[in-house]
Amino acid sequence: MRYRVDCAFLGYHYHGWQIQDEVVTLQHVFQEVLSDIFQHDVSVVGCSRTDAKVSAEHFVFHFDGETTIPVDNLKTMLNHQLPDDIIVAELVMVNQNFHARKDARFKTYRYTIETGPYNVFEKHYVYQFNKHLDAYAMRAALDVFYGTHDFTSFNATPLQVIENQVRTMHHVDLIQKGTKIIITICGDGFLHHMVRMMVGTLIEIGRERLTIAEVKSMMDAKQKGVCRFNAPPQGLLLEGVHYED
Repeated sequence: MRYRVDCAFLGYHYHGWQIQDEVVTLQHVFQEVLSDIFQHDVSVVGCSRTDAKVSAEHFVFHFDGETTIPVDNLKTMLNHQLPDDIIVAELVMVNQNFHARKDARFKTYRYTIETGPYNVFEKHYVYQFNKHLDAYAMRAALDVFYGTHDFTSFNATPLQVIENQVRTMHHVDLIQKGTKIIITICGDGFLHHMVRMMVGTLIEIGRERLTIAEVKSMMDAKQKGVCRFNAPPQGLLLEGVHYED
């Protein structure tokens, strides 16, 4: 039987999603708990590979397992055994062909920057930049990223690993909420550090250290190493993963 799990987590204490040696990751935590519940080894497949310290408001994964435990009870048992910075919102049985990563049509990320005084209570989940940024200039630069582009310059995935680095951004937005700047990016796919490099570039625009023309040149270069800006992971949140009905 195949199961789909929709969950949320605070990522500060985890080294991202994917299992790694000698560090705690979200995939490792879920597999340990599910293997204990199902009484056999369970492997989980996530919709995305989040970086260390990145949180998710809506993350989806699937797994295969055999049990006589009712689905509603599985969700309750899972939440009971998981750490309190992870919550399962929904657990359902799905068609065996469902794939959490391959079936995702687009994902939405949100990045939050604090430009006002340092907030110790939000330091793990909001980037404490704590200096003025020109939000108007940053908003004007969003058009560089909107639409379909070769994002080779704006990610850390080697071309030897993924040759085609063309992606489509369906929606890019920036709003100010008090002293916070909130950037939302929705696209059909994202590469390693891609959102953080885009946001890091926008921050340089806001600091008046970079022009929109220079950002366009970076995009056109389609070359690794052109973009040297990478915003910290703490401000990044996977807001949602979207599938066809």
